[in-house]
Amino acid sequence: SSRDLKDIYVTDAINLGHGLGEAGHEIIYGGGNQGLMAVCAGAAGAAGSKIIGIIPDVFNKASPEVPHPSVTTELVENLFARKEKMLFEADLVVVLAGGIGTLDEMWEAAAANDIESYINESGFVKPVIILNTNDFFEGSRIQMERCVDEGCVSEEKLSMFHFADDARAALGIIADYTEHGMPNLSVLMKKKEMEVA
Repeated sequence: SSRDLKDIYVTDAINLGHGLGEAGHEIIYGGGNQGLMAVCAGAAGAAGSKIIGIIPDVFNKASPEVPHPSVTTELVENLFARKEKMLFEADLVVVLAGGIGTLDEMWEAAAANDIESYINESGFVKPVIILNTNDFFEGSRIQMERCVDEGCVSEEKLSMFHFADDARAALGIIADYTEHGMPNLSVLMKKKEMEVA
């Protein structure tokens, strides 16, 4: 959530948000006003997306967030509740360049998919799309390949991950999942028509 973001990352976040908004996706994210997800959410909101920000109460008390005007905020008890709610509510996970919190959420989504695969015979339920702008996540890709090579995880388990070189590629992957059916259930988005009243 650093404010010192390079233009290449900001541009991709804006392009992603704009594309998500034009496609009618709802965005669920951590609710802050810093970092690339805030940039993405702002662009998506400007393009018509409904934006939901999930903010842990402890963060709100320490430093009240002032998110993008189009964001509807929901307070939760703690960081664990935030991750649980985001994972449960969304159909897809999209990961943008970020710090410790971003990496935590990415692997939390992966772990949730891994556990679900033991329950759901169809495999993982929420694709994890990694926006690999400027090869930011190349180290993560190498680590995943190492895990497979060393027998620590099966290649099939890692099929939940999709690396996209830029926003256009990420939007293409999202469109493909939307067109051919979402997983049964979590960036962080949901088609408006999928909402349950």
